Amino acid sequence: MPAGAVSNKPLPVSKKEPEEPKEKHFSAPEFPRFGDFGRLKFILAAVLIYTVSILAVDIFAKTIVTIVLKSDKFDVNVSFGAGGADSEIPAEGVLFEETVDGLAKATGEKELNERASGRIVIYNAYSSEPQQLVERTRFSTPDGKIFRMQKAITVPGAKVIDGKIEPSSTEADVVADSPGERYNIGLSDFSVPGFEDTPKYEKFYGRSKSPMTGGFVGKATVVSEKDAETLIQNLEEAVRQKLISKMQSGLPDGFFVPEGAMDYEIKTEVLEPAVGRQTEEFKAVVSGKLRAFFVRREDVEKKIASKYKDGSGLENVRIVNLDELKLAAESLDFKNLSFVLTASGQAHLVWGVDSGRLSEELAAAAGAGDRLKIFDSYTQIRSAAVSHKPYWWPVFPQEAQKILIQSSY
Repeated sequence: MPAGAVSNKPLPVSKKEPEEPKEKHFSAPEFPRFGDFGRLKFILAAVLIYTVSILAVDIFAKTIVTIVLKSDKFDVNVSFGAGGADSEIPAEGVLFEETVDGLAKATGEKELNERASGRIVIYNAYSSEPQQLVERTRFSTPDGKIFRMQKAITVPGAKVIDGKIEPSSTEADVVADSPGERYNIGLSDFSVPGFEDTPKYEKFYGRSKSPMTGGFVGKATVVSEKDAETLIQNLEEAVRQKLISKMQSGLPDGFFVPEGAMDYEIKTEVLEPAVGRQTEEFKAVVSGKLRAFFVRREDVEKKIASKYKDGSGLENVRIVNLDELKLAAESLDFKNLSFVLTASGQAHLVWGVDSGRLSEELAAAAGAGDRLKIFDSYTQIRSAAVSHKPYWWPVFPQEAQKILIQSSY
């Protein structure tokens, strides 16, 4: 076809496909993807941790109130009557008792010419009449060893029951007629040589209550004066320490024993064998009593404090250096429970506060201004400072138990 010519052929017509009807769909909420869900959990956990932390801090947080108390010093040189209920200072009289014993080696030496001795029981089976036996009456063992009584005695009359005689008896100390170890004998029967060839000879007799001991001739080891003195001194000190220990353990809280407010009574109960007697070892028993006055510290503090200036405004005052003062007891009278307590030195007075009450008032305060007014109302408080634990939690609690009062002076 030549250029520029127009074709008479009709243009092709495209047929439009009929549209299919669209389906209706209902949309559901789209769940967060895994990454989004993790972030949400992290945020929730952080919020929970923060909340729990705040609650924990609030529970365990404390507020510390440090107060400086009013104090003063003054010289003391006073004395008070102490003892019974009517005294200026009441005191309690107490008694403690203790006994100790001990053994020691004898170290003394001595030439001895000792007679054996012991104790016998003397029987009367002769008649219902009592029998007098004079001092140095002889008693003889079956093998002829003679022992003599040291003092006169009377042997009671025998009892007659249903026509039969029941012997009566008494006891006596006897000593060998001669010195020497051969008289150191065990238990034995004894006759009365003075009644020989009389009806009484068979009816008056003796029997050992203890062996006969102590007979000796020659150089022997004995208890010396120094031996006895050393042992007794050691036992006396042991008794004293035991008594002090008993007193200290029996001292109630808040009480003390002023200097000189006690006395001891210590004595030797037993020393056997005696000084100068033969033995390798000897024994001593020492007993002791301790009397003391117990005094309440608070009572003494109040009495001394009452001497400060005009004695007013001292309801809640303590003497914080009571142990540094010289407190001594004089004119002890344990029978009438009285003594004189003297006090001297420089007393340090400190005015106190009721910490529980102060905590409650501060907890109930509306704010910092009210708390300042509360501190001002306590004349015994010189200054006050507030701190918190933890330090970054400056919330003043409304519960008294969370407020700790610390004091200094």
